Amino acid sequence: MSKMIARIVFVLVVSLSSRAQAFIGSPTLDPPKPLAGQVVSVDIYAGVCDAFTVDPPVITRAGNNIGMLLQSISNPPSSDFCILPTGTYVFPLGSFQAGTYLLRVDRVYMGFTGGTVTETLGVLSFTVTNPASSVPALGLSGTLVLILMLLGVSVSALRRRVQL
Repeated sequence: MSKMIARIVFVLVVSLSSRAQAFIGSPTLDPPKPLAGQVVSVDIYAGVCDAFTVDPPVITRAGNNIGMLLQSISNPPSSDFCILPTGTYVFPLGSFQAGTYLLRVDRVYMGFTGGTVTETLGVLSFTVTNPASSVPALGLSGTLVLILMLLGVSVSALRRRVQL
């Protein structure tokens, strides 16, 4: 009887367990609408069988075309090594002048059968805009002049009202 229960428990555990899923999400920009001079980063959600190393990205630029190459790790989904942390990896890209840019994000890793594999994770087009110009504001002296003018108009209006 105990063997029968053990078999049932084994079948239930095997049928309810899930296989490790390797994944790398699409790259996104942070901030999504950058301003000139603002630092732009690329965020990528990954984990389980895939992760990125601590090596800094290799960034290339030709005009408004930007390339970002990331060193990564990729284990076969059936591997016992699919225990990599899941999370968002942040890679600083830099700051840019106003304009439209095209970013290609690639990753490179050792293939399962040897040799390196380069994979494109995404191509992002983004526009960098200039910050909004500041609205002119009154300084201390301008504020004092405005207050004195308002007081003068108020006193004049009160005198007219009293005379009527």
